[in-house]
Amino acid sequence: MPTWLQRSERFIVSWWWVLLCALVCYGACEHVLRSRDREYRVLFTQLEALKVEKLLALDLQADLQLQIHSHSDPKWVELTLMKVLGLVPEGQTKVFLAPIKETR
Repeated sequence: MPTWLQRSERFIVSWWWVLLCALVCYGACEHVLRSRDREYRVLFTQLEALKVEKLLALDLQADLQLQIHSHSDPKWVELTLMKVLGLVPEGQTKVFLAPIKETR
């Protein structure tokens, strides 16, 4: 009567190709899963960056919409001239502070 070890040896010798195929399939599946996880992490990082970029673009869009709708307001025009062009309304004095140069 064959022992358990002898039966398992006979099984391995008879079915070695099935075991080899199973090991190759396992290795291939493991490789695919690891590469999928790596790609998922890259895409998730890109998605988060795009969400931040979208929020910044929406803020810019809201600001531009506000500017477009404010063009008929004289106060807004005056503020824009002061901010962008550096103009000063009549009766006010503009103070310009130059950077201090260090002398040695």
